Amino acid sequence: DTPERLEALEAACAQNDGTALAETAHAIKGAAGTMGASRVRALASALEAAGRSGSPLPEALPGQIQGLKDAYREAVAALEQYLLEP
Repeated sequence: DTPERLEALEAACAQNDGTALAETAHAIKGAAGTMGASRVRALASALEAAGRSGSPLPEALPGQIQGLKDAYREAVAALEQYLLEP
């Protein structure tokens, strides 16, 4: 369900909804921690903190979300490669 959560992050950003951003980023952070994707976890943690800050969401947020999406894709590709190794 992470791809859907990544879309939800973008929607929360577009709506300037810090609460939804923080909750969704928190869920992604937990999933990333479970699968050992430390870069994804760190990026999600930063987004969670931005959402919880109580101030307007930073203008750089779309770029941070894109960075998280890229890191997620890299983590999935690495996991798939690992699983295909004999």
